[in-house]
Amino acid sequence: MVSDTRAPRSEASEGARFLRGALSWLYPHPGFWLALAGLWILNMAWVARDSRLSFTSQSIQKMSFVFLGTAVALAYRQWRGPCHGRGFDTLFRLLMLAFFAGFLTQQINLFSHLMMTLGLPWADRHLAAWDSALGFDWNGYARLVTAHPWSRRGLLIAYSLAIGPALAMILIIAVWRGRHDRVDEVAFLALASGFICVAVAGLLPAVSAWSSVASPDVLAGLGHLPEVWLEQVKALRGDGPVSLDLGTMEGIATFPSFHTCLALIIAWCSRGHWSGFLAGSTVGLAILAATPVHGAHYGVDLLGGAAVITGLVLLWPRLAPRVRSGGSRP
Repeated sequence: MVSDTRAPRSEASEGARFLRGALSWLYPHPGFWLALAGLWILNMAWVARDSRLSFTSQSIQKMSFVFLGTAVALAYRQWRGPCHGRGFDTLFRLLMLAFFAGFLTQQINLFSHLMMTLGLPWADRHLAAWDSALGFDWNGYARLVTAHPWSRRGLLIAYSLAIGPALAMILIIAVWRGRHDRVDEVAFLALASGFICVAVAGLLPAVSAWSSVASPDVLAGLGHLPEVWLEQVKALRGDGPVSLDLGTMEGIATFPSFHTCLALIIAWCSRGHWSGFLAGSTVGLAILAATPVHGAHYGVDLLGGAAVITGLVLLWPRLAPRVRSGGSRP
């Protein structure tokens, strides 16, 4: 008696087609999701290999939420099919962007902390020397931009709160206008610059300009300075166990400055209309002005971040045609 295996094979092929169709709805371009998945695999392998490291239950929940939310959204989108209105399509793309941004933030932050476990020698002496060679007076600049309370508070707001809303506005407008090329550009610049900055910063770790070059009067003028990031760095470079909490991870990459990269992305990707470019440039410049003082960065950190973004902006026109030809939007 011969068993009939046609039904199971048919079901398997239907399942494979459904999965391929669901993955085709990834947004931004699936290639960026694939690159981010590769970084996730690297991070997970690193944590598994280092017996000192472990995740908090909240971190596992946060990563699971991104994975499960993305999977459910894709499955629902594939099940619903191609018939939809513009409103549904816009909301779906914005939801996918939110998951992508959450995934990117988690993995870039995690990678930066894992790189710090390498325990390489501090590079503050070299960064301060480079500033000196360039003629950048960190304390003089800090006194200038914090001379008045309003400028000090305004720059702090720009540094700590402006990046997320500015990028969100750029992406919302791009999705609404159907500028998927702009969405892919932002995704590429943010992902690539984040990876480069974190990798280099791990090889050239630094404590901060606050700790090495800031004078007592400047520190007093800035008021209470947060030290959570310094405690995290010390723990990562120490010998004891470290519980990785994605919800409390501080930015610890110094050179090149990732904040500089994000500020320039905001300015560059706001182009297309004079009012949007003016607003984006203003926000970007405010973030740049705040980065040395409120981000405890050396001046050369900003130059490094600017060099990274310049190279990636020049590279993108060569990659963009390949991205578009690699898979069309459903």
